[in-house]
Amino acid sequence: MKAASWRGPRCTRRATRTPTTAGSTSAAWGIDATDASALSRAEIDGRRQAWKAAAYLRRAVPGCEGGRLQAFATQVGIRETRRVQGDHVLTAEELLQPTSFADGIACGAYPIDIHPAAGGELIYSGLGEDHAYQIPYRSLIPTGLSNALVAGRGISATHAALAAIRVMTISMAVGQAAGTAAAMACQAEGAPDVRAVDAAALRASLVAQGSLVGG
Repeated sequence: MKAASWRGPRCTRRATRTPTTAGSTSAAWGIDATDASALSRAEIDGRRQAWKAAAYLRRAVPGCEGGRLQAFATQVGIRETRRVQGDHVLTAEELLQPTSFADGIACGAYPIDIHPAAGGELIYSGLGEDHAYQIPYRSLIPTGLSNALVAGRGISATHAALAAIRVMTISMAVGQAAGTAAAMACQAEGAPDVRAVDAAALRASLVAQGSLVGG
């Protein structure tokens, strides 16, 4: 494949000659994902890129001459928007060390891969084999609120740390912890207070459910 002849996103060049190939074939930079109009433009541009990528594969990749674009993703994927300021702000340094947290409620091993918002080269920090990090419960608690928890890519973390913990498997684990903690807070007497949830009891409950919490 003559990569130099392709002027689309770098990820579009990855393809295999299998009957059906799924992949990431477009990218948009400089989009404010909190703006519905900007998201609409990203949807349109992403589909335009996908059509161009399909045409390029048919033209330039041996074996793909009869290929066709079969489907688009349900919607444009969003890497990062707003995050809460929490009781603890998780950092990339804590993932790389890795730091052990007494209130760790989920583990991850995905590397740090930063796609600059303005475009440019990928910033990648591999973790190596047998390296795993923890996410603390405090990163789920928004500062100034006692009856709310945040899960997924909105938790309290730096831009670099989020580049690792934003992925679906880790978000699922954090969501499991948030749901369990919320239930425990509601079972206590009086108004629910997420800070009153005992971290050791939360970790024990998650382990009983099959979660990996580290530590």
